[in-house]
Amino acid sequence: DEAKLLARKNQGDKIAEFELAKFYYENSRGQEALDMMAILQKEDKQTAGARANNFIGDVSYGKGEYKDALSIYAATVSAYKTTADEISEALYKMAYCYYKLGAKDQAGKYADMVVSRYPDSQWAANAKTLKGGL
Repeated sequence: DEAKLLARKNQGDKIAEFELAKFYYENSRGQEALDMMAILQKEDKQTAGARANNFIGDVSYGKGEYKDALSIYAATVSAYKTTADEISEALYKMAYCYYKLGAKDQAGKYADMVVSRYPDSQWAANAKTLKGGL
């Protein structure tokens, strides 16, 4: 709930800050949420920043801005010291952006990366499905 997330955020918990921004986004406080995500994206080069970056990529993707989303997800892979979960998510979403842009070879390349580098991730099954549809 919001109060608990605020308390954790105020104690310096960056993951709580991300979760609070996500909570705001889901509760019709979109601009406030995106402003918080942008700060995290810039200031935290670890897991919370990577999650915020992927979230911002998702917003661009949802608007059909696949090239913008692609570059945002690529930043997760190159600019953040984070977990396999965030990296595999970004790689899969890059593959899907390439698919939406009609670049099937690139889509396949990134789908293969997810499967080979992160075979146990939640994104590997999605990548296999995407690869099968190319």
